[in-house]
Amino acid sequence: MAHSPETYQQLGRLVARARALPKDGLEHRYSQGFMVALAVLATRRTHTNVLQHMAGYFKDHLDRESTAELLAAIEEYRPNSYRSSSR
Repeated sequence: MAHSPETYQQLGRLVARARALPKDGLEHRYSQGFMVALAVLATRRTHTNVLQHMAGYFKDHLDRESTAELLAAIEEYRPNSYRSSSR
């Protein structure tokens, strides 16, 4: 997802209709799309987006303090944040 959110979405749509496609064709198309996505350089901005999405999966497992700590760490990593630009 960090490499190419657009390609990741396309791959998601491909997987969503996987039952309607021949297995070999699906595997080939997915592999090609995955390699296209990996060819795109991930950035700090796209990594931050992925980390924010991942944080959502922890919301039911972390207490408020831990959630705040996680979100603060992600914010610190985010490009153009005060702390990441002062390093």
